[in-house]
Amino acid sequence: MESSTKATDPIPGTRLAPHPRNTGVKRARQRRAPAVAPAPAMTVATPSVVRRKKFFRTRIFFSRIATASAFGWEHAKRTYQEGKHIREYLRGFRQCRTRKPLGTILKELCLVALKWKILPFNYFRNALYDRNTPHADEFLSFLPEPVLFTRYMPVLSPEKYRVVVHNKYFFHQLMELNGIDSPPLAIWSFSKTIYGKYGAILSESHLTRALEDHVGETLVLKPQHLSDGKAIEFLSVVRRGRNLQLEADPGTAYGYAGLCATCDRLGDWLLEQAIRQHPVVAAIYPHSVNTVRIVTLAYPDGQIRILAALMRMGRKGSKIDNASAGGIHVHIDVDTGRFLDPAYSKTDNATYTVHPDTGHPIAGVALPFWDEIVAVTKRGAGLFMQTHTIAWDIAIGEAGPIVIEGNPTWNPGTMERGSFPKGDLIIAAAEAWREKVKRQ
Repeated sequence: MESSTKATDPIPGTRLAPHPRNTGVKRARQRRAPAVAPAPAMTVATPSVVRRKKFFRTRIFFSRIATASAFGWEHAKRTYQEGKHIREYLRGFRQCRTRKPLGTILKELCLVALKWKILPFNYFRNALYDRNTPHADEFLSFLPEPVLFTRYMPVLSPEKYRVVVHNKYFFHQLMELNGIDSPPLAIWSFSKTIYGKYGAILSESHLTRALEDHVGETLVLKPQHLSDGKAIEFLSVVRRGRNLQLEADPGTAYGYAGLCATCDRLGDWLLEQAIRQHPVVAAIYPHSVNTVRIVTLAYPDGQIRILAALMRMGRKGSKIDNASAGGIHVHIDVDTGRFLDPAYSKTDNATYTVHPDTGHPIAGVALPFWDEIVAVTKRGAGLFMQTHTIAWDIAIGEAGPIVIEGNPTWNPGTMERGSFPKGDLIIAAAEAWREKVKRQ
């Protein structure tokens, strides 16, 4: 039976003309449709660029394999991390106008590589190619960072003992129990629970009472397990009705719920009272608490030596004095407590004889309470005899030194640039501790 065909169906082999209304709509849509931009032409790398990229990738790969086979993957990782800054180091090398002769530089690079069995990045990092760099002729005694962290730091600062120094609350309590001044503690957190100064768990009403003595003051919130000034916040205690709040700025306030949320964001933290620094130190740069970094080195016979000391200062309105935040640092004569000109900026790779923001002279500044700073540092180092080297951060208050924190590991590049090399002293101390462990 044949199927019926409607009158409106087209005749097979023919095509209906478009309806005028549909045609107008289609044309209008075409007019409104945005023009499609032509696809950008693909840039094709030239053969020389491809060969250069392959060369550098191959060189990095085999250098990491060679380093790992000799000293382990941790050594290779740190060598690679330091190598990522080679462009910054080479920029300073190109800008230097007092370089040693090229033949001398190549010879010294080979000697450094042969002694430490490592790519000589530290030669450029410490600007040992510059004739004006202090102790540049002792280039073999400058200890590369990968060598320190993989061969000697595990002996001088065993990882299982670092937690007591690294945990800011434990460190604060130990300082207070031994009568060493540290920033007054308001509250702290552990495992998403907020505690008072002496360990009582705080509810929302208890938090108001704990902050009652700090109304109108500035408090510093610091994560317990971070370093380099990361995630530090400055909060003001203000009264809002019957409750007290912590305000970072007029638009940001922390109540009890906000502090609990901070535990999720930052982990464990401390809330300490801000330090009022000595006028001599504040005159150099008033916006940050400028701290003294002192490295101590303990020997098996109980002797404690000051390995290096420097002063860190903020810049450009920053409240943080760390180099990672753009700050500058200047080395200190350990015997006299005076600045050793000039100051150095890692961010700008530049030196300064005056503070670049305030214009305050740097050369010859004598720090107040220097003898007290050295004494309190050695006394504190005696409390951590299982951690044989510690980098101490100390503020200079109006009444004397205030110990902020200790660091169980430290960066040799920052401590050595512009100062005497520490390699021989560190190696001698590490070998002495190794011998003591063998005899036990």
